[in-house]
Amino acid sequence: MKKVLLIDSTPVKQAPYLNIYTSVFDKKRLSWDILTWDKDADGQTSYKNHIFTIHRKMHLHGLSKLNDFFHVSVEMRKIISNGQYTHIVVVNTIWALLLIDVLSQMRGHYIIDIRDYKIERKLFVPVFFKKLVSRAFVTVISSNGFRDFLPEDEHIVVFHNISDFCHESREPSLYPGKKEVTIGYVGYVRYNNPNRNLIKRIGKDLSYKLVYYGNVSKYCDFVNDDSLQRNNVYMMGKFENNEKYKIYEGIDIINSLFDSSYASRTLTPNRLYDALLYKKPMIVPAHSYMAKLVKNINWGW
Repeated sequence: MKKVLLIDSTPVKQAPYLNIYTSVFDKKRLSWDILTWDKDADGQTSYKNHIFTIHRKMHLHGLSKLNDFFHVSVEMRKIISNGQYTHIVVVNTIWALLLIDVLSQMRGHYIIDIRDYKIERKLFVPVFFKKLVSRAFVTVISSNGFRDFLPEDEHIVVFHNISDFCHESREPSLYPGKKEVTIGYVGYVRYNNPNRNLIKRIGKDLSYKLVYYGNVSKYCDFVNDDSLQRNNVYMMGKFENNEKYKIYEGIDIINSLFDSSYASRTLTPNRLYDALLYKKPMIVPAHSYMAKLVKNINWGW
């Protein structure tokens, strides 16, 4: 019997795209497990509801951080070996590289799913990554911008997750002369500097309202910075995916700002699809792949 292991170091609640895989596995009547890493606490590896969770607090810098990745990769190997999996889906290129010896023994029986860019342009990495891509059953990417750092391969496909709860809006809510314009960020709240700069620019202008829906990264200090004028900034907290339509009903412009790293400049986030479905223009970073897309379809700034 075919048995699939889905590896993703992102907490399951922050990774809705995993549901796409598990729903396909269920339709095909495949046995499956998910393997993830809890970076916030130490403890024994747990297993519940098809989910293995490795509990090891991650250090933020240097050799200590590398040591964490090494120990977690050792634990992953134990789980893979004991589980006798016939297929593996890796939703993180770092783990694909760290488990290259395991995947090399499963040629044509693994999938690499690239949701964002990590270390693909670092020294020697392209050589190993080219081998991984060429031996994979398929490599899935969420942005055509990623082709910039990937080898040419006919088995690279673009696929993005769009919510099952989508409701297309009929008319945009932004119009000339609107007295209060709501700029909304919907998703895992991160990218500290761009959002800090946005608040500095319009945080005191009451003709705008800035709203943030979603869990907040612990690295986002703009949320609690009293030095910022935030008379019109509202942190709304986490939400359920089936609430997204109602949330976007109250938003005029989608905030899709992110940092200026090479990794971020190649992204195509979910918000592009949200913008098209809900007819909301976007604010995006200049000189990014997203900026090119938005300019081509005249859908924001």
